[in-house]
Amino acid sequence: MTSLEYMWIDLYMAALVLILYFLGCRGKTEKGTSLWCYKYSLFIQFVVLMTDVCMWFIEGVAKGLFLAYEFLWIINFFAFLAFILFYSLYLYSYVKEEYGLEYKYPYLYFYIIAFISSVLWVSSLFNHSVYIITPEYSPEYTDMYWVILALIVLSTIPIIQLFFRLINKVDKRFLALFACYVFIPLVLPVMEIIIGIDCLIYAYTSLFILFIYVGINQKKRIISYNQKVEIQKKESELREIEQKVMMGNIQPFFIQSILASIADMAEKDPKRAETTTSSFATYLRMNLNSVGKNEPIPFEEEVRHADSFIELESNIRAGKIRVEHDIEAWDFFIPVLTLQPIVENAIVHGILPKGGGTIKLWSREESNAFTVGIEDDGVGFDSTLVSDGVGIKNTRNRIEKFCGGSLTIESGKNIGTKVTIIIPKKRMQDSKREI
Repeated sequence: MTSLEYMWIDLYMAALVLILYFLGCRGKTEKGTSLWCYKYSLFIQFVVLMTDVCMWFIEGVAKGLFLAYEFLWIINFFAFLAFILFYSLYLYSYVKEEYGLEYKYPYLYFYIIAFISSVLWVSSLFNHSVYIITPEYSPEYTDMYWVILALIVLSTIPIIQLFFRLINKVDKRFLALFACYVFIPLVLPVMEIIIGIDCLIYAYTSLFILFIYVGINQKKRIISYNQKVEIQKKESELREIEQKVMMGNIQPFFIQSILASIADMAEKDPKRAETTTSSFATYLRMNLNSVGKNEPIPFEEEVRHADSFIELESNIRAGKIRVEHDIEAWDFFIPVLTLQPIVENAIVHGILPKGGGTIKLWSREESNAFTVGIEDDGVGFDSTLVSDGVGIKNTRNRIEKFCGGSLTIESGKNIGTKVTIIIPKKRMQDSKREI
């Protein structure tokens, strides 16, 4: 390869490092040690590559700049040592911040080795103890070069130790990238000396920075995705719990009175007692089945549940409670236990105080929604003065949360009460797909 080819390779790697620098810093607001070390290591690697570019340029094009070449030679070496330090610190701090593993970097150990190697490297400009730069800009190394190489290897021993400490403690992908970064750059200079081929150690080092960046960010994306999935799972569980709590709050509180009524009927009217017991069993079965469901159910099923309650109350009240149906739309879904608490409220607070009455259930299909109505001819109330009870509030909350619908109440004294439920079609289509 020619000097210009080596120069272009370094330029491409420098551009890559510069991109990684801006990608790594973009949108970062945290002030962790790992981010700080990562930024500086990339900057220093950029300096290493650019000084190498300048030396290849002088060697291949701009002859006669021997002093500049020597100066760049020294800067390149110091920058490379600084890169080893900062990237080592980055790996140490990353392990600490991401995995909670506490390892302290031996600064004094590195500084001693860096000082000795720096003195030998700089002094060789004058005594040629390590290398000689020929007029053709071709460095020739002495046996002392192996000492420098050994010192550089020794400077990386803490990182090698860290690698072996991390086995079975960190993500295997990160560990593999870590190993490539640590061991391959150590082998390349030896190969360069032995086989006499420039192994482009700076280019390889830059590529491994890229691999580690990609590996770490991929791990973060996986973690972020898993966290989102876990959050969605927890939210779903919370919705289920919330729904069950809501349904638990609207369970009828008349079980004891019904059992007492049945016992009284057994003496006076055994036939009606038998019918009431059957109605009560049907109602309880449907109610328990409803509590176990966590998604909207067909409207028809909810109507049957409400009818079972009305039938039970009608048996107890000796026919004083009647029901009328005017249902035109059936093919849609509605939150479980929606109609029953409204019907119960209409009977207890509207019809029974009047001595009897009629409940009307109706439904309509409109362009973008289904409308359900529950009307009674009971005593009514002033809706501007009376607030909703627990059952109505819970029902409205379920309709809003699980269907995106609404519940409104219209009432007047001695007129009766009308409850209107609107179920948007779009949300119901989504519910069908989920089911």
